[in-house]
Amino acid sequence: MNSELFLIVPKRLAMDDSLTSQDKSVYLAVLNHCNFKTKEGFPSRKTLEKEAKVSNKTLTKCLRNLTEKGYLEIVSRKSRNGNDLSNTYKVL
Repeated sequence: MNSELFLIVPKRLAMDDSLTSQDKSVYLAVLNHCNFKTKEGFPSRKTLEKEAKVSNKTLTKCLRNLTEKGYLEIVSRKSRNGNDLSNTYKVL
């Protein structure tokens, strides 16, 4: 079976009752853009909002929840001339 046809979700995340369905949708959207080996991805916020079907405000809340609970690490990126780039998201 082709590994690109499915995502592997940690059981602890799937069973974590403290996460909302929106938190889990955002996690899946991030995971969908991560490299399988490095567990890092660079999706834009707009892409995450669209795929998780959440607003910008809800996305911010969900990303905060996921980082506080140890499911994601987020690193801001800048171009050489100082412009904002999409964040690096790492699933933990």
